[in-house]
Amino acid sequence: MRKSQIFSICDYQTERLHGIEMRHLQQISNFPILKRPVNNQEPAPPSGLEAKNNNNLKKTPRLRKTDNSHRKKIISKRVGIDRDWRHAVEGRTQNTSSMDNESEDEGGGGVKVMDTSVLTAPQEPSVDQAIYYEEKLAPILDEISRAVGCGVSEDVLAELVAKLYRSLEAGGLLGRHFRYRSQVLRAVFKLVDREHGPLLANIARVMLALKVSGSNLTSVCKLVFKVTRHDSNDSLFLEGNLLDLLLEAVACVPPLEQPEACVYGYGALKFLTMNSQLVTKLLNRGVLELLVLHMKLIVNHQQEYSSVPEQTHYALVQLTGTLRHVSSCERTFPLLLVTNAVPQVCALLQHFSHDQDVTANVVRILSIISTHEECCSAAASHPAIFSASVAALRRHSANPAIVVRLAYALGNMMANSDEARWQLFSEEGFTETLLELLTAYLQRDRHSQADELDPLTPSSGTPEDVMVKLIRVLANVSVHSRVGPVLARSRTCLSLLISVLRHKGVDESEELVLSALATLNNLTFYTRDQPISALHIQLAECLCDMLPMDHVEGLVETIRVFGNLTHFREIRDILTKREVLEVLVEMLDCDSRELVYVCAGVLVNLMSDSSRRSIFQAENGVLRQVNHFDFKIVSPLLKTSLRYCHIYALHFVDVDY
Repeated sequence: MRKSQIFSICDYQTERLHGIEMRHLQQISNFPILKRPVNNQEPAPPSGLEAKNNNNLKKTPRLRKTDNSHRKKIISKRVGIDRDWRHAVEGRTQNTSSMDNESEDEGGGGVKVMDTSVLTAPQEPSVDQAIYYEEKLAPILDEISRAVGCGVSEDVLAELVAKLYRSLEAGGLLGRHFRYRSQVLRAVFKLVDREHGPLLANIARVMLALKVSGSNLTSVCKLVFKVTRHDSNDSLFLEGNLLDLLLEAVACVPPLEQPEACVYGYGALKFLTMNSQLVTKLLNRGVLELLVLHMKLIVNHQQEYSSVPEQTHYALVQLTGTLRHVSSCERTFPLLLVTNAVPQVCALLQHFSHDQDVTANVVRILSIISTHEECCSAAASHPAIFSASVAALRRHSANPAIVVRLAYALGNMMANSDEARWQLFSEEGFTETLLELLTAYLQRDRHSQADELDPLTPSSGTPEDVMVKLIRVLANVSVHSRVGPVLARSRTCLSLLISVLRHKGVDESEELVLSALATLNNLTFYTRDQPISALHIQLAECLCDMLPMDHVEGLVETIRVFGNLTHFREIRDILTKREVLEVLVEMLDCDSRELVYVCAGVLVNLMSDSSRRSIFQAENGVLRQVNHFDFKIVSPLLKTSLRYCHIYALHFVDVDY
């Protein structure tokens, strides 16, 4: 089926559901078809959700996709990755008699779904239906019935059902116009309890091609979902038209009126999008445009009525799970911008942050797309993204998987935009929320209260992972010239960072310690206009305890903080007392240019006191400096020598360090 046909189906559904004119609909769902890039590289996304109870209906047991073939996938199908499956409750049990009354089932309950044949050229039968049925189809149906009675292999049954489909196709009898449609459906429906993937796939192809709807469409979506749970069946969707039929069927289903069908339809698509080849085929068939359209329908209903049906929540979990997998494909990033998917994802966070399962998928999507510069900018420019993020962090503060991914996305948004830094900092409760989270997860880590998580999922949201991402947000937002001084005066902020350094060592927690040091470097930069405090003294003592360390990057970050603090005489006295000056002079012989550079900068500050020049002389500091000829390094070294010689013409070398 062509992509344009799918769009027409979606547009018709939106018009029927909301009663809006087609010209207005085109403004809502304007998805141009573009020539798309070929690149299909997938970055691994930085995954536990529970079934909800339904007081009126029986709860469907949790289902997970199993791996029978153990084939390596681009996106893993391990147990644990897809714990976010929340099934809708089972509809009423289908039986063979329901096929006789299909017209009643399909027409009852909610808005009737537009048949695809209405949107495309009508398929006229090329033969006399009665004669063709008796001569071609009835013998195949009899053969299927006899095969079931004889207990033949399921491979044989699969081939018979495939033969039935080919005969229907050859006679031009696919669709709803076939007079003996119910007899065919009743025959194949008897086989749906089997477990053989190819057989079930062929049954689904027949049912979808005959354009079942209503409760029977829900049944066939369940059938396809059953097939897609096993990745060994992915090849069944790479050949033939089953993938097109499935996508067409999901496009026909309104997510607000028939959410149960959407649950299983999108559940099937979610499993299929774990295969990179199928992701490419689905993108070429407009799956992203369909996802965005259904998100719009659900968000608009939530905005208008402040609620959606409970099963629509379940469908939204599967929809966002599908979008998460699709977004992991690098070629999708430009399409996310073209289809306006990014604003819709932000709107979901705004209106559905109360739903933990939806929020978990949304923050996964944000963490993925925030790695792309343009998508990240689009998310940061959404008017509600920062208020929604702060609200989600507060609401789900005890869920590390949500906090770590949302903090990661926010850190990316803060990396390049000064405007975004100020907007996030200006959100009510941002600073308090971030520091409370940092306190809570520091306590979790300190007391080892976190549960052991799957070691195969690196971004599992351990307390240390969460702290790294939260501190990174602090570091990036403090770059703003109006935000940094405020955070630098926060006793809670400084004391938390000092606690991190005292609790963790750079060898076992490298990323955490380096993040804390980088944040302290940003904050202490603003201490020049502030009086010294007890926390500055504590910080200096803590940094002295970390020296020396066998970690060059850690040394560089530590000494950078000293460079900001040594304009306080009290800090210079501490460094002298703790013999840090001697350590700095010795580091001038280091092979690391960056380390020599920052050491020279601190020595410039220390040489402002005549009492410390004797130590510099005793350590042969001047001779050690002579070995460096790099201008970037020589500049602070000359300043050090000038101060050592008691010459204060520091304007002689006007270079920032």
